[in-house]
Amino acid sequence: MRKLFAPKSPCPFPNLFKEVQPKKGFFVTGTDTDVGKTYQSAKLLKEEKGVYWKPFQTGLKKDTGDKETVLRKSGCAPEDILPCAYEFQEPLCPLSAAEQDQKIIEPKKISIPKYDTEKTLIVEGAGGLMVPIWDDLFLIDLIKALNLPVILVAKNKLGALNHIFSSLALLETYNLPLHKLILWGEDKQGNGELVQKYLSDKNILLHFG
Repeated sequence: MRKLFAPKSPCPFPNLFKEVQPKKGFFVTGTDTDVGKTYQSAKLLKEEKGVYWKPFQTGLKKDTGDKETVLRKSGCAPEDILPCAYEFQEPLCPLSAAEQDQKIIEPKKISIPKYDTEKTLIVEGAGGLMVPIWDDLFLIDLIKALNLPVILVAKNKLGALNHIFSSLALLETYNLPLHKLILWGEDKQGNGELVQKYLSDKNILLHFG
């Protein structure tokens, strides 16, 4: 039986670096949807004076999308917001949103738009690590192909520990480097202290109350 939740070989995104090869960057993902990824992406973009790329944008039926939010909150120049690879109307995972829009996601056609590689590339995902994007491909397969350090954002609530540890286990399976774990919200349950016990690098955890 094939391993569905394992790194894919060969790379399913052969043209990812066709236009440009990033020198430095981060991939911002979350343990769930609506956990603060976009806010953290905007904050990081402002700090790094970098460029922002959202490969998959869904939910445009409801609002203008994360690009506009990041542009507004970061105060960056419009040209520092790179065009999405795919945009969809329904607030669903990329695979389902594409089906609703009667579109097809083609991994071989996905490539990072041209930008000044002296700037830090901030890539924001859609939902969590295991969001389906095409056939047997998930968001984590794109992260693996990009091979950027991961910033994992989690909302500090009941059930957060399972989401956090499941995500960390998956990153470990894919041999992806964790740069920061951001625990978002007041820590009434003591989740931060408990998570800290399991982190080999004690400087990884950031807590925001």
